[in-house]
Amino acid sequence: METKKLIVTDLDGTALQNWETLDPNTKEALIAAKEAGHIVVIATGRPARASLHFYKELGLDTPIINFNGAYIHHPEDETFEDIVAQIPTEVVLTLFDSELKDYIVNAFCELPEMEIPLSLRCRIK
Repeated sequence: METKKLIVTDLDGTALQNWETLDPNTKEALIAAKEAGHIVVIATGRPARASLHFYKELGLDTPIINFNGAYIHHPEDETFEDIVAQIPTEVVLTLFDSELKDYIVNAFCELPEMEIPLSLRCRIK
């Protein structure tokens, strides 16, 4: 076998044909790469709940990167120590009360039991 490659793919605008469907050619290529011994990883801005079905559809057995890197976990390995980058609530509230508030388009978070950080999406004027 050739040297193993790490193949990291985004979902939206990359591997997906539409919001809910993997592009058939991309799916075939990613599965073939995995079967050839390469390491295939999903890295997405989506939360875990909106990306795990693609992970399963591809038959992956690697960590998955969610929230643009703020949550890294391994759905198939309970011994994997999750990586969670949390933004303290006080920091977010300070941003909403600062001169930067005009640049915040929206803010969202997942339920605390999911241990997912608060995320901000900002625009540049």
